[in-house]
Amino acid sequence: MEIASVRTAASSWVPPTGLAARPLIASAFRGFPDALARGLALFFGIFSLANSLSWLTSRVSHADIWWIDLSFLPRWLASGFGVAVAVLLLTYGIAPRPSRARGLATSVACVLLGIATIVNGVAFYLVWRTGAIAPGMPFPLSFLFAAGFSWLALRAL
Repeated sequence: MEIASVRTAASSWVPPTGLAARPLIASAFRGFPDALARGLALFFGIFSLANSLSWLTSRVSHADIWWIDLSFLPRWLASGFGVAVAVLLLTYGIAPRPSRARGLATSVACVLLGIATIVNGVAFYLVWRTGAIAPGMPFPLSFLFAAGFSWLALRAL
């Protein structure tokens, strides 16, 4: 008899729909923007560190052209900036609640890298226009990096 009453109670439950479901959905995704920002910061931080290490260890002058082209800067400045950005992004990814100063420094670094990636994207179109390259995709990855850095700049504040 007890089993039948449990079975009846379980079969009569209907999941909430419409407006009643919104709190459930909202609570399930409440931490998603923070997790996404941390993951993106770790991804960009690792690539920035790899980029800086390639600048320091490679004899090739443009070993980083695949990531963010900072060749317009002196090599020592590009490497130093890359290491600083990598440290800021990695610490944001590990501990996302920064002090005011670290949050501001991370935000400024992301804005500067966002500007650099926009310049890289514009350069992509200029080089394409001259016919020097024939890209398989008409949209530079640099613009996606710029969007990511812009979003991180806002999140870090």
